[in-house]
Amino acid sequence: MRLFFEWTERQLGELEAEYRQHYLAADINQTRMFIAIVVLANLAFIPIDLSVLQGQPLLLPFALILRGFMISCSIGFAFLLRRIHTPARYDQLVFGYTLIIVIAQGISAATRPASYYGTFTFDIILILYIYLLIPNTWLYRTICAVIASIISLVTLFLMREPSLLYTTSIPVAIFGIHLIGLSSSARSYNYRRQEYQAIHTAELLNQRLTILAEIDSLTGAFNRRKFLELGADEFQRYQRYGHRFALMLADVDLFKRINDQYGHAAGDVVLTALVQTMLTSRRANDAVGRLGGEEFALLLPETTLSAAVQVAERLRLQVQDSPIAAEQQSLSVTFSAGVVECSPDDHSFMDVLRRADQLLYQAKAGGRNCIKS
Repeated sequence: MRLFFEWTERQLGELEAEYRQHYLAADINQTRMFIAIVVLANLAFIPIDLSVLQGQPLLLPFALILRGFMISCSIGFAFLLRRIHTPARYDQLVFGYTLIIVIAQGISAATRPASYYGTFTFDIILILYIYLLIPNTWLYRTICAVIASIISLVTLFLMREPSLLYTTSIPVAIFGIHLIGLSSSARSYNYRRQEYQAIHTAELLNQRLTILAEIDSLTGAFNRRKFLELGADEFQRYQRYGHRFALMLADVDLFKRINDQYGHAAGDVVLTALVQTMLTSRRANDAVGRLGGEEFALLLPETTLSAAVQVAERLRLQVQDSPIAAEQQSLSVTFSAGVVECSPDDHSFMDVLRRADQLLYQAKAGGRNCIKS
């Protein structure tokens, strides 16, 4: 039984709710198509009612009122669909509407003379439409289709003249249309689920590729290409709107000695710890980048030079006072940095970066573990 349910409507686990919400608008539009068919079919059957029930003073008005009820109910439900925003609500309301139409159609068929078999063609078509045009859950679709079948068979055997041709062919046709509708709807909706799952997987892969293309795999900071791109964007905002920004360019002091004395694994731990300190201390709009080796940068939008120097000094003290555990050693690490603010004399972000690099060189030459601005 579990395999049967998986075949008819294979769930997507945690993605199922997202899938249903994603296709809700499309499902509603498809339901409107079913509603339009119901309305047009009832309008088309009015002349047949007038012809078949001519001379029936009670049945004819009742049949026409029933047609009017189904038409008005369908139009009202079409407007109600505009207020549906959740798949669960959609499933319940569409199930209720479909059940009303199925029962009303069964009552309409009961008004026909005992010799009339024309309603069974529409019954079979209605069952097929329930499977193919109403994209709610498999259980709701099947319940409505089965009820439509039961009503049709009750009408056939209890309210129609005995006919070997019809009493054998109509049940076979109904059974066959169930198989066609069930298999077709299962294949269609399962294919749609597979398509959504494939799209979701592709989006995740694209996100991972984006991360690989933009993020330094060791430290988690932006790589050089992405950081320079962010800097160029920030410089354009500065030129257009006058939004100034600051840049800190930092370099780990005596990093080669750490690698030589403790190994490259320890060096990697030091670089990662330094970046984590910068990432946890930054504001939401600040960007941390690894420009190469042991050189890092911090982009500070909407920041003056004095405020940027305070940020850099706070980071310097935090790193200085926080030994890093690496290779069973406690390593005391410091960094030097150059801090600049964008200037009208700068023609590009690279000009800002070059000025910061010059100040970084002065900090290294001046004894390290200091900030130059």
